[in-house]
Amino acid sequence: MTKELWSKEYLSKGIPSSYRQEATRAVAEFLPFLTANLRTSRRGLDLGSGKGRNAFFLAENGFEMIALEWVNENVEQINAKAKEKQLSLKAICQ
Repeated sequence: MTKELWSKEYLSKGIPSSYRQEATRAVAEFLPFLTANLRTSRRGLDLGSGKGRNAFFLAENGFEMIALEWVNENVEQINAKAKEKQLSLKAICQ
């Protein structure tokens, strides 16, 4: 799928990450395990982050996050929102 097609998909709200704000259930349920078992690093990488809902959730829970996303508009939105919320989250278009 091309970047243009992904952009259209996000605009049409055809996939959950294009309109949902809350983290996926799997990530939310995994957080207690991470919190209890990580001793040194609280860094995360969100691959194909979409609009960043999982990256935001983890950043809001004390993780230093990098979000990799292919759609530049999403990257810009993630970075602007992370800056506004003063979260340790940086999105990269890759």
